[in-house]
Amino acid sequence: MFKINLYNQEGKVIGKIDLNPDVFSIRPDEDLIHRVLTSQQNRMRPVVAHTKTRSERRGGGRKPWRQKGTGRARTGSVRSPIFRKGGVVFGPRKERNFKTKVNKKIRKKAICMLLSDRVKKEKLKVVDELELKEFKTKGAEKILENLSLDDGALIILAETNLSLVKSFNNLQGIKTILADQLNILDLLNHSFLLVTKKALEKVTEHCKI
Repeated sequence: MFKINLYNQEGKVIGKIDLNPDVFSIRPDEDLIHRVLTSQQNRMRPVVAHTKTRSERRGGGRKPWRQKGTGRARTGSVRSPIFRKGGVVFGPRKERNFKTKVNKKIRKKAICMLLSDRVKKEKLKVVDELELKEFKTKGAEKILENLSLDDGALIILAETNLSLVKSFNNLQGIKTILADQLNILDLLNHSFLLVTKKALEKVTEHCKI
């Protein structure tokens, strides 16, 4: 175990907190992180391109000319791929699945690597608790100012708190996320992390390999 500072929401150090080296002290592997990131992006990728085959094109039910005697090539339908406005052969289809499988263990390891990197660069701050009595963006802004996180951060919470979520998400460069929904994409999109004490316990438990 090793320790880092524990803050209150006024930005004052109120003690130390233990970090599990199995989660927060893992050497980064860029290839592994890239693999997990690609897998997540592929799962989110919408299938847009879609072409119609000859059976899906409208019309073309009648044989355009008789089989023999015209000197032309034999043709059964004007929706054949060789005709203008005909069907497409081997074109992109909406049924295509871009998903690439990555094992849970690998995904957890990649998250641990990024968390370890933030700890090493002193870009992870643990706060005793975050509390806003009402939905006020000014209050959220003040908390971030106290903790020197004005430029943006990913805020990791233990449980959903609507007043916190609404207040912080109004600010540019800020995103709130639950500890059990932590993912590679959000970690890479935010240089600084702000974690509540309870959320840290959940992250540690969730990311144990």
